[in-house]
Amino acid sequence: MKKNYILAVSLSLFLIFGCTTVGPLPQATMSSIELAKINHRMLKSNLVGKSYGGNLLGIFPVALPRYNEAMDQIYAQAGNLDGKKIVLANATMERNALWLILFTVRTLTVRTDIAEILDDNKMGSSIKEGNLKK
Repeated sequence: MKKNYILAVSLSLFLIFGCTTVGPLPQATMSSIELAKINHRMLKSNLVGKSYGGNLLGIFPVALPRYNEAMDQIYAQAGNLDGKKIVLANATMERNALWLILFTVRTLTVRTDIAEILDDNKMGSSIKEGNLKK
């Protein structure tokens, strides 16, 4: 009886706490802008967006965390950006996974600052077309 109780408690604790992993998110695209050379001002800092997903039995994806969902949360926190030329600064992405026996909870976290470009004439060729959101 005592062995069954210890086994049940151990299994319950493992199901509750499981294991976690953190992995880097490879960048599909990357651009570099030196804000020191551009007339800008910081609009918002330390904006965070998260998206959640999960796998059944650790291998069957039920829902995957989506980058677009995390970015939508960031733009919602930023407020009204209509007509402003903005750039994301100090952006980082992180993937986490909580592994349990029956399922895995995956999290994608995006953290960034938003800066507004004030003077187009001084940008030069350091910013290529497509890197600014109008």
